[in-house]
This record gives sequence, structure tokens and C-alpha cells, in this order.
Amino acid sequence: LKWKKGKDRKKLSLPTFPYWWWFLCGVLWWLPLSMSSKIRFWVYFFVFVLAVFTRFWNLNWSQGYPFHPDENNMVNSILQLTPNNLNPRFFAYGQFPLYLAYFTTPQHTFISISLTLRFWSAVFSCLSLMFFYLIGKKVFDSDFFSLIFVLLLIFTPGLIQSAHFGTTESILIFVFSANIFLSLKFFDHPKFKFILFGSLISGIGLATKISALILTLPFFLCFIFLFLYMFYFGNLFNFFTIICNYGNHFVVYNTSKKYYKIDS
Repeated sequence: LKWKKGKDRKKLSLPTFPYWWWFLCGVLWWLPLSMSSKIRFWVYFFVFVLAVFTRFWNLNWSQGYPFHPDENNMVNSILQLTPNNLNPRFFAYGQFPLYLAYFTTPQHTFISISLTLRFWSAVFSCLSLMFFYLIGKKVFDSDFFSLIFVLLLIFTPGLIQSAHFGTTESILIFVFSANIFLSLKFFDHPKFKFILFGSLISGIGLATKISALILTLPFFLCFIFLFLYMFYFGNLFNFFTIICNYGNHFVVYNTSKKYYKIDS
């Protein structure tokens, strides 16, 4: 909202969005109320196509030139890997994206590995959009607001940019969004499957970058609230059982650190 100038400056005016944006908002608000499930399916499909298009379009934007220093370091470390020596000799980040690109790249060349890293960044970016939609659906309880929320994220330049770099940002965003959604589900229904999926995703985050430890905060907050709830009812045994199960994410993390040694 902006303040008007002159005599009417105490009145507020609507922000200047393009006309197609207001039309799209009106359509998304009207569809859940009056349209059939078949047409609604095509709306969701259109949003899905937009997400995939903005993430995967022109991944070879650099045409083989190493413009991003972190991506360049990751590619060079992957080029050193061999079936007999899986030590990347690069420990600024975790090894999950390195081994993921190494075992899925079709050719072990600089261009092929960089494209493989960018491909997985785009995949994790699309998965994070899916979790953000589920979060919006659960928080807002409205198809309109959840779709608007996802559309804003689809056209966010920073997220599009991170999806086109073979770095760790898209994976960490995926871990954060998945942990928030699983925490909300776990808080509503404390079931072991949410702990299992959260442990696996948290392990992937820690294997990608150690600073992802802070991304497990939603689960720890759920544990605190659950502890207070169970303490009030005098049932602490289930709480300590959940705490022990949550330690499973360190299994994934420690497995990825098998070659986390610097040769002397």
C-alpha cells in the first residue's frame, strides 16, 4: 500500500500490480467455489508446468563457463572421484550433493557434472514448492491463498536463481520446507512415520551442509510443546521414545561422512 500525495494523502491506494495478476487472483478465488474438479485439475497442472518451466528452463545458461565459484569447486571435486577413491578432497560443504551428482551424471566431464548438479537443484526446488503448497493449504485452509502463495514462490527471482546453480541452497530450502510441513503434521498427529521422514530429511540436510542443523528447529519446537503436554498429563515415557527415534537422522549424516578425512 502507498500513501497518496496532495490533498488525499491520508487515503490509501492499492499497489500497482499488472492487470493480469488481479485477473489471475480472481480466477483462483473463483475456481474452488464454482468450477468442477476436472477444470480445477487443469489449474493445478498449469501451476505445476509453471514451476517446472521456471526451474528447468535453460539450465545450460553459462554454456560451460564456470561463473559460480562454489559450483566450480564442487564440479572439480567430483572430477577427482573414482570407483577406487571416493575422497572428494573438498569439505567446505557436505558430501551428499557431490556423491549424488557423481553416481547420476551420464559423463564425467565438467559440463555434464555441472548440468547434473543444476538438474538436482531444480528437482529439489520443485519439491520445496510442493511442500510450501502443503504448508499453505494447512495454514490457510484455502485453495486460493495456497495457490497465490505458491505462485509468488514460483516467480521469486532468488528461488529461480538458486535452482539454476549447482549448489546447496535448493537442497537446504527443500529440507526446511519439508521439516516445517512434517512438524505441523506431527504436532496434529504424533505418529512415528512423521519422525521417520523428518529424520531422513534432516540427515540429508546435515549431509549437505552442517549449518542445516538449525533447520531441524521446527521438530525440536514440536518436542518442547509435546513435552509440556505430556508432562501435564504425566506421560513422559512416550516423549523419551520419540526423542530416541529422532536420533535416526544422524545415521544418514554419519554414513555420508565415511570419507570426511583430509589426506595428510
